[in-house]
Amino acid sequence: MIRPVALTWPWVQFIDPMFFTILRVYLPPWRNFTIVCDRFVHDILVEIMANVNDNQLHEKLVGLSILRLRPKSAMVFLLDANE
Repeated sequence: MIRPVALTWPWVQFIDPMFFTILRVYLPPWRNFTIVCDRFVHDILVEIMANVNDNQLHEKLVGLSILRLRPKSAMVFLLDANE
């Protein structure tokens, strides 16, 4: 059984990046700024998945909502290194 905190915590965590994204990612391009984000929505989602111990969170509404914060024109780079 999933605890109530595990159900509500991802939504609470969604609020902060939503405001950040609106203010710092969507508005500056209107003023001809290029935005570079390190550890953006993908990192936020992975952290929330680890906090609530739900490896399928990215397939649920809250996970998809977090991923939709990324602008469609964004380029995503994954740097992978051995431990």
